[in-house]
Amino acid sequence: QRGLSRVCTPRAPARRLHFVAGMAPNSRTTKADCPPFPCRQTPAILNCLAGEHGYNTGGSPQAAATIQQALLDISDVGSELFDNAKGEKKAKFCEENGRLSNWLKHLNGIYTKGGAGEFLLPGEKPSAGDFMLLSTFLALDFAVGAETVAARCPDELKKWRAGFKARPFVAAYEAAAFKREPLFASMKHE
Repeated sequence: QRGLSRVCTPRAPARRLHFVAGMAPNSRTTKADCPPFPCRQTPAILNCLAGEHGYNTGGSPQAAATIQQALLDISDVGSELFDNAKGEKKAKFCEENGRLSNWLKHLNGIYTKGGAGEFLLPGEKPSAGDFMLLSTFLALDFAVGAETVAARCPDELKKWRAGFKARPFVAAYEAAAFKREPLFASMKHE
């Protein structure tokens, strides 16, 4: 997921930043399209990109807070995965009713509370939470294996994932060759 946590610079061009986030895979984004401030945390970057590209940013303070809470919860899954991606810790993280199961149940609760519709949270467009959740699923598949993730994932969240992956911009992202360059190759599931 290179580029997500970097400021837009010549080494981390905006086009790649937007593409990695999955928000504008066919755009001709330039450095000028990036925020004019350092933006280094993935939830903040995704919120900014969601607003720039017309995705669901909440519309009300309560809805914006709900999106932010979902982003931070999803981000916590990634942080915990990073801390537990190897050896005995990884096995414990992945065991039935372990932390992975608990996180996926929690995220499923966010999804079902929002109505279990087309997107993670209510709205006519995806939010930054949808993109963050997709990114987290890709990281989980990479680090612990898609079979393990599928075995622990509640059915409603599996439905969301299948539906979101079918969207044209996500299919374009899935076809991108550069995404196969893992930032932490040592986390690869074997």
